[in-house]
Amino acid sequence: MNLSFRDIEYFLTMAELGHMGRAAAAHGVTQSALSKSLSRLEKETGLTLFERSSRRIWLNASGRAFVDHARLLYAQYQDALQNTSALQTGAAGMLRIGATAITLDNIVAPALRWLMPKRPALKVSLTTGLSDALFEQVKHGDLDLVIAPIYGDSIADLDHKVLTQDTMKIVVSKHHPVFDTPTLHIAKLQAYGWIVPLVGSSARQALLQWLTEQGLNEPRVALEVPLVSRGILEIVASTDFISFAPESLLQRDMSPGVVALPIVLPQRRKLCLLSRKGAHWTPLMEGFRVAVDHAI
Repeated sequence: MNLSFRDIEYFLTMAELGHMGRAAAAHGVTQSALSKSLSRLEKETGLTLFERSSRRIWLNASGRAFVDHARLLYAQYQDALQNTSALQTGAAGMLRIGATAITLDNIVAPALRWLMPKRPALKVSLTTGLSDALFEQVKHGDLDLVIAPIYGDSIADLDHKVLTQDTMKIVVSKHHPVFDTPTLHIAKLQAYGWIVPLVGSSARQALLQWLTEQGLNEPRVALEVPLVSRGILEIVASTDFISFAPESLLQRDMSPGVVALPIVLPQRRKLCLLSRKGAHWTPLMEGFRVAVDHAI
Protein backbone atom coordinates (compact mmCIF):
# COMPACT_ATOMS: atom_id res chain seq x y z
CA MET A 1 0.00 0.00 0.00
CA ASN A 2 1.45 3.37 -1.06
CA LEU A 3 -0.42 5.97 0.97
CA SER A 4 0.25 9.69 0.57
CA PHE A 5 0.48 11.62 3.82
CA ARG A 6 -1.15 14.58 2.09
CA ASP A 7 -4.10 12.35 1.17
CA ILE A 8 -4.29 11.13 4.76
CA GLU A 9 -4.24 14.72 6.02
CA TYR A 10 -7.08 15.64 3.67
CA PHE A 11 -9.03 12.54 4.73
CA LEU A 12 -8.73 13.43 8.43
CA THR A 13 -9.98 16.96 7.77
CA MET A 14 -12.95 15.63 5.77
CA ALA A 15 -13.74 13.22 8.60
CA GLU A 16 -13.60 16.04 11.16
CA LEU A 17 -15.60 18.63 9.22
CA GLY A 18 -18.04 16.34 7.38
CA HIS A 19 -18.15 18.70 4.40
CA MET A 20 -16.08 18.70 1.20
CA GLY A 21 -16.29 22.45 0.66
CA ARG A 22 -15.17 23.37 4.18
CA ALA A 23 -12.39 20.77 4.10
CA ALA A 24 -11.15 22.15 0.76
CA ALA A 25 -11.22 25.70 2.14
CA ALA A 26 -9.29 24.60 5.24
CA HIS A 27 -6.45 23.40 3.01
CA GLY A 28 -6.71 26.10 0.35
CA VAL A 29 -7.44 23.62 -2.45
CA THR A 30 -10.39 23.03 -4.77
CA GLN A 31 -13.13 20.52 -4.06
CA SER A 32 -12.05 18.73 -7.23
CA ALA A 33 -8.52 18.26 -5.82
CA LEU A 34 -9.97 16.97 -2.57
CA SER A 35 -12.25 14.55 -4.42
CA LYS A 36 -9.29 13.19 -6.42
CA SER A 37 -7.32 12.79 -3.19
CA LEU A 38 -10.16 10.79 -1.64
CA SER A 39 -10.43 8.63 -4.75
CA ARG A 40 -6.71 7.83 -4.54
CA LEU A 41 -7.00 6.92 -0.89
CA GLU A 42 -10.03 4.70 -1.44
CA LYS A 43 -8.27 3.00 -4.36
CA GLU A 44 -5.15 2.34 -2.26
CA THR A 45 -7.10 0.97 0.70
CA GLY A 46 -9.73 -0.84 -1.37
CA LEU A 47 -12.37 0.71 0.87
CA THR A 48 -15.23 3.15 0.42
CA LEU A 49 -14.71 5.48 3.38
CA PHE A 50 -17.61 7.95 3.30
CA GLU A 51 -21.34 8.08 2.76
CA ARG A 52 -22.37 11.15 0.80
CA SER A 53 -25.41 13.36 0.38
CA SER A 54 -25.84 16.57 -1.56
CA ARG A 55 -24.92 18.64 1.52
CA ARG A 56 -22.47 16.62 3.60
CA ILE A 57 -20.29 13.54 3.95
CA TRP A 58 -19.85 11.17 6.89
CA LEU A 59 -17.72 8.17 7.72
CA ASN A 60 -19.23 4.77 7.05
CA ALA A 61 -18.27 1.64 9.01
CA SER A 62 -15.06 1.18 6.98
CA GLY A 63 -14.17 4.85 7.39
CA ARG A 64 -14.68 4.72 11.15
CA ALA A 65 -12.40 1.68 11.34
CA PHE A 66 -9.75 3.34 9.15
CA VAL A 67 -9.73 6.78 10.77
CA ASP A 68 -7.88 5.65 13.94
CA HIS A 69 -5.16 4.03 11.81
CA ALA A 70 -4.95 7.19 9.72
CA ARG A 71 -4.53 9.35 12.82
CA LEU A 72 -1.74 7.11 14.08
CA LEU A 73 0.06 7.16 10.72
CA TYR A 74 -0.23 10.94 10.49
CA ALA A 75 0.98 11.41 14.08
CA GLN A 76 4.02 9.23 13.38
CA TYR A 77 4.70 11.26 10.23
CA GLN A 78 4.54 14.49 12.24
CA ASP A 79 6.91 12.95 14.80
CA ALA A 80 9.40 12.18 12.04
CA LEU A 81 9.22 15.72 10.67
CA GLN A 82 9.67 17.25 14.10
CA ASN A 83 12.58 14.98 14.96
CA THR A 84 14.30 15.83 11.67
CA SER A 85 13.83 19.52 12.37
CA ALA A 86 15.24 19.13 15.89
CA LEU A 87 18.30 17.34 14.55
CA GLN A 88 18.87 20.07 11.98
CA THR A 89 18.47 22.99 14.37
CA GLY A 90 19.87 21.62 17.60
CA ALA A 91 18.26 23.46 20.48
CA ALA A 92 15.82 25.33 18.20
CA GLY A 93 12.35 24.08 17.36
CA MET A 94 8.72 24.01 18.49
CA LEU A 95 7.56 22.08 21.55
CA ARG A 96 3.80 21.54 21.91
CA ILE A 97 2.76 21.13 25.54
CA GLY A 98 -0.66 20.55 27.07
CA ALA A 99 -1.54 21.43 30.66
CA THR A 100 -4.55 21.68 32.93
CA ALA A 101 -5.28 24.79 34.95
CA ILE A 102 -3.62 23.21 38.00
CA THR A 103 -0.51 21.81 36.31
CA LEU A 104 0.07 24.98 34.27
CA ASP A 105 0.94 27.10 37.30
CA ASN A 106 2.37 24.39 39.55
CA ILE A 107 4.57 22.43 37.13
CA VAL A 108 4.63 23.63 33.51
CA ALA A 109 5.36 27.32 34.13
CA PRO A 110 8.21 26.61 36.60
CA ALA A 111 9.67 24.03 34.20
CA LEU A 112 9.62 26.50 31.30
CA ARG A 113 11.10 29.21 33.51
CA TRP A 114 14.06 26.87 34.10
CA LEU A 115 14.32 25.56 30.52
CA MET A 116 13.82 28.54 28.22
CA PRO A 117 16.90 30.58 29.25
CA LYS A 118 18.97 27.47 28.49
CA ARG A 119 17.35 27.09 25.05
CA PRO A 120 16.96 30.65 23.73
CA ALA A 121 15.81 29.47 20.28
CA LEU A 122 13.09 27.23 21.74
CA LYS A 123 9.50 28.04 20.83
CA VAL A 124 6.63 26.62 22.88
CA SER A 125 3.01 26.20 21.90
CA LEU A 126 1.05 25.86 25.13
CA THR A 127 -2.49 24.45 25.19
CA THR A 128 -4.63 24.44 28.33
CA GLY A 129 -7.75 22.40 28.81
CA LEU A 130 -9.38 19.51 30.59
CA SER A 131 -7.22 16.43 30.98
CA ASP A 132 -9.40 14.12 28.87
CA ALA A 133 -9.38 16.54 25.92
CA LEU A 134 -5.60 16.91 26.21
CA PHE A 135 -5.19 13.13 26.19
CA GLU A 136 -7.00 12.95 22.85
CA GLN A 137 -4.81 15.69 21.39
CA VAL A 138 -1.57 13.95 22.32
CA LYS A 139 -2.94 10.61 21.02
CA HIS A 140 -3.64 12.23 17.65
CA GLY A 141 -0.24 13.94 17.47
CA ASP A 142 -1.51 17.48 18.02
CA LEU A 143 0.55 17.77 21.21
CA ASP A 144 3.98 16.38 22.06
CA LEU A 145 3.57 16.16 25.83
CA VAL A 146 0.84 16.66 28.40
CA ILE A 147 1.06 17.19 32.14
CA ALA A 148 -2.26 16.25 33.70
CA PRO A 149 -3.83 14.11 36.42
CA ILE A 150 -4.91 10.51 35.89
CA TYR A 151 -7.00 8.49 38.33
CA GLY A 152 -6.44 4.92 37.13
CA ASP A 153 -3.39 2.84 36.37
CA SER A 154 -2.86 4.21 32.85
CA ILE A 155 -4.45 5.91 29.83
CA ALA A 156 -4.94 3.86 26.67
CA ASP A 157 -2.42 4.60 23.88
CA LEU A 158 -0.32 6.87 26.10
CA ASP A 159 2.93 6.39 28.02
CA HIS A 160 3.19 8.19 31.33
CA LYS A 161 5.67 9.07 34.03
CA VAL A 162 4.23 9.70 37.49
CA LEU A 163 5.44 13.02 38.89
CA THR A 164 3.46 13.25 42.12
CA GLN A 165 0.45 11.48 43.59
CA ASP A 166 -1.94 12.00 46.46
CA THR A 167 -5.17 10.71 47.95
CA MET A 168 -8.68 11.96 47.27
CA LYS A 169 -10.91 13.28 50.04
CA ILE A 170 -14.62 13.87 50.50
CA VAL A 171 -15.08 17.42 51.80
CA VAL A 172 -17.96 19.25 53.48
CA SER A 173 -18.62 22.36 55.53
CA LYS A 174 -17.50 22.03 59.16
CA HIS A 175 -21.12 22.87 60.08
CA HIS A 176 -22.58 20.19 57.79
CA PRO A 177 -25.62 18.21 59.11
CA VAL A 178 -23.70 14.92 58.74
CA PHE A 179 -21.96 15.87 61.98
CA ASP A 180 -25.28 16.05 63.89
CA THR A 181 -25.06 12.33 64.71
CA PRO A 182 -22.12 10.65 66.47
CA THR A 183 -21.62 8.06 63.73
CA LEU A 184 -20.97 8.94 60.11
CA HIS A 185 -22.84 6.70 57.67
CA ILE A 186 -21.73 6.94 54.05
CA ALA A 187 -25.29 6.36 52.82
CA LYS A 188 -26.31 9.70 54.40
CA LEU A 189 -24.15 11.52 51.86
CA GLN A 190 -26.76 10.80 49.17
CA ALA A 191 -29.24 13.11 50.87
CA TYR A 192 -27.24 16.19 49.84
CA GLY A 193 -26.23 17.91 46.63
CA TRP A 194 -22.75 17.32 45.28
CA ILE A 195 -20.23 19.49 43.47
CA VAL A 196 -18.68 17.07 40.99
CA PRO A 197 -16.31 17.00 38.00
CA LEU A 198 -17.72 17.25 34.49
CA VAL A 199 -19.56 14.34 32.88
CA GLY A 200 -17.16 11.93 31.17
CA SER A 201 -14.05 13.22 32.96
CA SER A 202 -11.63 10.80 34.58
CA ALA A 203 -12.22 12.39 37.99
CA ARG A 204 -16.00 11.96 37.65
CA GLN A 205 -15.54 8.31 36.66
CA ALA A 206 -13.30 7.72 39.68
CA LEU A 207 -15.93 9.19 42.01
CA LEU A 208 -18.74 7.12 40.49
CA GLN A 209 -16.62 3.98 40.76
CA TRP A 210 -16.10 4.58 44.47
CA LEU A 211 -19.82 5.20 45.07
CA THR A 212 -20.69 2.01 43.18
CA GLU A 213 -18.23 0.03 45.30
CA GLN A 214 -20.03 1.36 48.39
CA GLY A 215 -23.38 0.16 46.99
CA LEU A 216 -24.56 3.75 46.50
CA ASN A 217 -26.36 5.42 43.62
CA GLU A 218 -25.01 8.33 41.59
CA PRO A 219 -24.94 11.56 43.62
CA ARG A 220 -27.51 14.29 43.28
CA VAL A 221 -25.55 16.83 41.26
CA ALA A 222 -25.88 20.46 42.33
CA LEU A 223 -22.92 21.87 40.42
CA GLU A 224 -20.58 20.51 37.74
CA VAL A 225 -17.11 22.05 37.56
CA PRO A 226 -14.00 21.47 35.42
CA LEU A 227 -11.84 21.48 38.57
CA VAL A 228 -12.10 22.02 42.30
CA SER A 229 -10.41 25.29 43.27
CA ARG A 230 -10.26 27.48 46.37
CA GLY A 231 -13.38 29.27 45.14
CA ILE A 232 -15.26 25.98 44.91
CA LEU A 233 -14.11 25.04 48.41
CA GLU A 234 -15.54 28.33 49.67
CA ILE A 235 -18.91 27.34 48.18
CA VAL A 236 -18.65 24.04 50.04
CA ALA A 237 -17.88 25.94 53.25
CA SER A 238 -21.06 28.03 52.99
CA THR A 239 -23.54 25.30 51.90
CA ASP A 240 -24.53 21.72 52.62
CA PHE A 241 -22.96 20.59 49.35
CA ILE A 242 -20.43 17.76 49.30
CA SER A 243 -17.39 17.62 47.03
CA PHE A 244 -14.35 15.52 46.14
CA ALA A 245 -10.81 16.96 46.09
CA PRO A 246 -7.14 15.90 46.18
CA GLU A 247 -5.43 16.11 49.54
CA SER A 248 -2.64 18.30 48.15
CA LEU A 249 -5.20 20.97 47.18
CA LEU A 250 -6.70 20.87 50.66
CA GLN A 251 -3.28 21.34 52.24
CA ARG A 252 -2.60 24.35 50.02
CA ASP A 253 -6.00 26.03 49.59
CA MET A 254 -8.28 24.61 52.28
CA SER A 255 -10.98 27.11 53.19
CA PRO A 256 -11.23 27.60 56.99
CA GLY A 257 -14.85 26.38 56.86
CA VAL A 258 -14.13 23.08 55.07
CA VAL A 259 -13.18 19.72 56.56
CA ALA A 260 -12.33 16.36 55.00
CA LEU A 261 -14.49 13.45 56.12
CA PRO A 262 -12.72 10.45 57.68
CA ILE A 263 -13.42 8.27 54.66
CA VAL A 264 -10.68 6.38 52.84
CA LEU A 265 -10.99 6.49 49.05
CA PRO A 266 -8.88 3.91 47.18
CA GLN A 267 -8.49 6.13 44.13
CA ARG A 268 -5.29 8.14 43.97
CA ARG A 269 -4.75 11.18 41.79
CA LYS A 270 -1.45 10.96 39.91
CA LEU A 271 0.02 13.99 38.18
CA CYS A 272 1.80 12.60 35.13
CA LEU A 273 3.92 13.56 32.16
CA LEU A 274 2.24 11.83 29.21
CA SER A 275 3.28 11.17 25.62
CA ARG A 276 1.85 9.11 22.79
CA LYS A 277 2.68 5.44 23.22
CA GLY A 278 5.83 4.59 21.32
CA ALA A 279 6.48 8.19 20.23
CA HIS A 280 10.07 9.16 19.48
CA TRP A 281 11.36 11.58 22.10
CA THR A 282 13.05 14.56 20.47
CA PRO A 283 15.85 16.47 22.22
CA LEU A 284 13.30 19.18 23.06
CA MET A 285 10.98 16.69 24.72
CA GLU A 286 13.88 15.22 26.68
CA GLY A 287 14.91 18.73 27.73
CA PHE A 288 11.42 19.48 28.99
CA ARG A 289 11.35 16.22 30.96
CA VAL A 290 14.56 17.29 32.72
CA ALA A 291 13.04 20.73 33.37
CA VAL A 292 9.96 19.13 34.94
CA ASP A 293 12.17 17.11 37.27
CA HIS A 294 13.73 20.41 38.41
CA ALA A 295 10.31 21.98 38.90
CA ILE A 296 8.77 19.41 41.23
